[in-house]
Amino acid sequence: MLGAPIGLLALFLFLDTTTGATAGATQQVLLGSIFTATSTTIPVVITFSVLALGIIAVIWRPLLLATASSNIAAARGVSVRMAGLAYMTALAVAVGPSSLTIGASLSTALLIGPAATALRLTGG
Repeated sequence: MLGAPIGLLALFLFLDTTTGATAGATQQVLLGSIFTATSTTIPVVITFSVLALGIIAVIWRPLLLATASSNIAAARGVSVRMAGLAYMTALAVAVGPSSLTIGASLSTALLIGPAATALRLTGG
């Protein structure tokens, strides 16, 4: 499942090194670098990290129940859809700033890899 994104990454890196004078802009966008993060982006990353942790701290019990059994969660009055939406919001808030340092390709691999592995292992 990750073959196509890694192949595109290799293509873009090859095109970056052979054409244009962008001084590694493609490499920075695709792979990111913790060393290129400026001092003005650090507070933003910390703020988003605290926001994502705050969202998870608020919804952890309903989210855990909804993850274990959505039917039981619905019977207990937990809005499974809202728990999922809040989790996806926390995930988006966490992944956005992390792509500055770990890169878009690694972010994608970290998000898709476990789900793809689970599908392979369970036969789903």
